[in-house]
Amino acid sequence: MTTINRRIRILKSIIYLSIAVIFSGQVLFWFLPDYADFISTSHPIIDAHGGLEALTPMQTILGFLVMLIPKIVLMWAFVLLLRLCNSFASGDWFNSQTEAFCEQIGRWMIAYAALAVVHRSLLSIVVTMNNPPGERELTISISTNDLMALLPALLALIIGHMVGIAKRQREELNEII
Repeated sequence: MTTINRRIRILKSIIYLSIAVIFSGQVLFWFLPDYADFISTSHPIIDAHGGLEALTPMQTILGFLVMLIPKIVLMWAFVLLLRLCNSFASGDWFNSQTEAFCEQIGRWMIAYAALAVVHRSLLSIVVTMNNPPGERELTISISTNDLMALLPALLALIIGHMVGIAKRQREELNEII
């Protein structure tokens, strides 16, 4: 086994583990919070409204779904990254498939960054939906973590563009030869 194939296999294992941790952490946080301390300690919006114990079963399910949406987008970007790794394993790095995967990963990561902002607003609505009128809240916030989530998205888009340029240059060189 070559060094590149070994590294790709390790990377794929890390990606599979990341997907499992993202999903299981989400389930543990919402439905088994006593066992979730090693993955996630708290969420500021939920803590500000009495913690998970203060939520009704309907709020718990809705909160789980609201927070699952950006996680699903992130997990899909990881699935695309797995497909990109499989493409790399074949040895042909500068092709249309690699370019498309990089661009798709970049777009899904941008969607993840946008949903990270939106999910907090939706979560604030969910945790205060049983409050009497006038005491319900809508929270809108953007953090540096949200902006930093754009960095890998932009890098993936740039790499996809560079792969496209390299592919076209290789095709031109093949025509000359």
